[in-house]
Amino acid sequence: MTQLKYLSLSNNFLEVLPPSLIHCPALRHLLLDYNYLQTLPDHFDQLPMLTYLDLGHNTLEQLPPTLKDHPNLSWLYLQDNPFQALPEFLLDL
Repeated sequence: MTQLKYLSLSNNFLEVLPPSLIHCPALRHLLLDYNYLQTLPDHFDQLPMLTYLDLGHNTLEQLPPTLKDHPNLSWLYLQDNPFQALPEFLLDL
C-alpha cells in the first residue's frame, strides 16, 4: 500500500483508525467522514503527502497536535464533531 494515494473509509462505523494506515506514505486524500472516531492517533505525522482530510460527522472532541506538521494539508473538513475547543494551530495551516 505504499503507493496508495486515495483512501475512503467513510461510513464504516470505525471507532479507531487501523494502525496500517501509517504504511501509506503517498496518501494524499483521506476520507474518514461518518464514522465514530473519538480521537486520532499521533502517527498522523507519518502521512507527509496528505493534502485532503475529511473528518466530518464523527465524535471527535480534539485534534492531535501532530496535525499541524502537514505542510501540504490544504483541505480539512471538521463539520459535525463535538469539539470542546479548536486548537490554535489551525490558524497556521
